Amino acid sequence: MPHRQNTLSPFALLFGVIVTIALVYSAVNYSIDRDRDTNLTSSIYIKDLLERKINLLNEVIHSMRTLFDVSSYVNSDEFRLISTDLLARHPYVLSTNYLPLVTSERKNIFEEKMLDQGFITFAMTQLRGGKIVSAQERTRYFPVVYREPFTPLNARQLGLDYLSHPTLEKVINKAIDSSTAVTSTPIKFGSADRELIIFKAVYAGKDTPPTVEQRQKTVNGLIALHIDASALLTMGTDDPNKNLQLSLLPDSNSDVTIGVAAYGQAMQQNSYKVIKQFSHSFTIQSEEQTYVLSISEPLYWTNIKLTLPVTALLTGIILTTFLVMQMRTIIKREEDLEKRNEEIQAVVLLRTSELEFEKERAQTTLESISDAVITTDSSGNIQYMNPVAESMTGWEEKEAIERPIAEVFNITHQNKKIYIKNPVQECLKKGQVIQLKGSVNLLHKSGKSIAFESAASPLTDKKDEIIGAVLIAHDVSDARRIAKLMKHQAMHDSLTGLPNRALLFDRLKQTLLRAPWNKKCVALMFLDLDRFKVVNDTLGHNAGDQLLCQVAERLRNELRDGDTVCRLGGDEFVIILRDIAHQNHIEELAEKVVAILRVPFQLNGTEFHTSASVGISMYPQDGQDPDLLMKKADTAMYRAKAKGKSTYVLYKEEMGRCDANSLNRETELHHAVERD
Repeated sequence: MPHRQNTLSPFALLFGVIVTIALVYSAVNYSIDRDRDTNLTSSIYIKDLLERKINLLNEVIHSMRTLFDVSSYVNSDEFRLISTDLLARHPYVLSTNYLPLVTSERKNIFEEKMLDQGFITFAMTQLRGGKIVSAQERTRYFPVVYREPFTPLNARQLGLDYLSHPTLEKVINKAIDSSTAVTSTPIKFGSADRELIIFKAVYAGKDTPPTVEQRQKTVNGLIALHIDASALLTMGTDDPNKNLQLSLLPDSNSDVTIGVAAYGQAMQQNSYKVIKQFSHSFTIQSEEQTYVLSISEPLYWTNIKLTLPVTALLTGIILTTFLVMQMRTIIKREEDLEKRNEEIQAVVLLRTSELEFEKERAQTTLESISDAVITTDSSGNIQYMNPVAESMTGWEEKEAIERPIAEVFNITHQNKKIYIKNPVQECLKKGQVIQLKGSVNLLHKSGKSIAFESAASPLTDKKDEIIGAVLIAHDVSDARRIAKLMKHQAMHDSLTGLPNRALLFDRLKQTLLRAPWNKKCVALMFLDLDRFKVVNDTLGHNAGDQLLCQVAERLRNELRDGDTVCRLGGDEFVIILRDIAHQNHIEELAEKVVAILRVPFQLNGTEFHTSASVGISMYPQDGQDPDLLMKKADTAMYRAKAKGKSTYVLYKEEMGRCDANSLNRETELHHAVERD
């Protein structure tokens, strides 16, 4: 044992040293990664700041164009007002300019007009060799007429034709063709060393022409913003360690960029060693213009924070010490483990005997319960069936063992007689409990069907892997039969077997919903028996019930397939006639109904004569609501009774007005009696 202790201690020490070195190395790399993330975050901030400034420039030049769109003429005061606010909010904007389109035919007229407006030195000019000279003859010009800020130093640039500049000509045509803001490449044009000029075309009318040809024909002028590229890049950026490079991608089909501005300093050349050079490149898309921003920053040894590496070193030392101490206790623990292993083996023998007893008890329980229980392996082959399962399926356990569950436990739809997938198969596939309820039957081996409900649950081992499934099924034949009977009783008249009021309104709603698609009418007959009270008073209620049943049978036999006859209560019946092509068909059916009820009835050996009064309302002319159609059919039925009974009446609108007038007269008479 001492020899083993001497072997394990150096091993623990060596392992601790290796872990310490790995911790320190990881800490240094983590610090570098953290600095990289910080650098990326600050670089993204600079990119977002620059992107916002570029987008703001586009919004500004668009708002200036809106000024020209909403007004047929913009004078210098209006231009100066909006430009002053723009220059104050955006210091990197050097100047704002408006360049109207002047054709060669109107050049002289335009110069005279500008002279008349007070520009005594105005003339159309162009740049040549860095000097302003008279403009050469061209098809069209874009001279400066408004410039802010306007100073004596730039007064000579009034009338300067930007289209004559070879670098700007392509940019101007692109701005006109695309109707978007287009930025020029850096040029030396004014006070700044490198200027960017953003152009936005102004067209005749408020809407932008849809085609390039129309844009070239209807362009009125240009708005031009002179941008100090260096100020645009550096404004808001105060990190001296970062090197910034802004480039412009003049053509989307080319990878060659043009440098716009740069900011930063060269890498320090001193005794400090550079660990890492962080570099990021971002693309900024603004309408049809693409900018490329490159940001780089060196990481020096002096920038690394030593807190984390030192912490890692101390942690490694503590861990090494802990490992050496732990190794000295391992041998003592091994002795304890051997002793406990012997005790565990004794416990296992005891638990094994207890498990065998529990298994026998579970077997007895499964054979005693009233539900069918079937277990399968992971392939769905039967491994066990209790006696109830044998009774429900018609299969004995010995002949069902190792057979597929779907062969023994056949499931069909209650009405359609089609086979349904066994829940055990779905349970094994998904690894979850699958319940099966509703309109399903179990097909007994003899061929009979048994209504049932079941649930299949997966069986798993200690590794949570599925090793089989258990299916529990319960016979619900009696419950389903009772539920079906109760549903029928709730929706049908107990005396005649006809649909009752609830089922009547349900079918009427469904019929009215389908009626617009069939493009046919729906008729509602409200039928009331005449002299029904005489039957109850003279022959008794049993005879009255016989009469109602015979009336129901005659109406059922007389109606077409798809029509519905219902009993509302008492001696009132309602008939729904659908798919009526013409009103004559309704009258023919109504005459048949009245006629068959005139035929004498046999009640307890006594011949009895009765008849019926029928009121008819029609969809859609009398209404599109079930309650309204019922009300109007009822009104028509009472009108039939008033005509002498044993007849039918189709509802008409004046019936409703007459009923309303009668009700008003009764109300007035009631108030008159109260006043007297």
